[in-house]
Amino acid sequence: MPSPPSGFGERLKSRGRPADLFCVSSPSEIAAPYGSASLMALVRDFDRDAATHRRLIREILQTQRESFYAAAIEILKGDTDSRAVQFLVALLVSANLLFRAL
Repeated sequence: MPSPPSGFGERLKSRGRPADLFCVSSPSEIAAPYGSASLMALVRDFDRDAATHRRLIREILQTQRESFYAAAIEILKGDTDSRAVQFLVALLVSANLLFRAL
């Protein structure tokens, strides 16, 4: 197999912003924000874009209330000390769902 031409790698480099800095989550986890995997991905990556993730988490609560509740309770079992979890607890309280878990 012949070697690539001189300067080949230099021509492939992009001068724009690298895509890997935007978001590490897979698009399938966040593109359709209506499942427990999506909620878990949003909570996991919450600090990368808190404003957007808050909006998407609220959308899950509004559109899939029972799925949101089940996923949020599972998340609370494992992680209780993050801004994302504090936001989940606030949403559960405001939607009168937290007392159901107790």
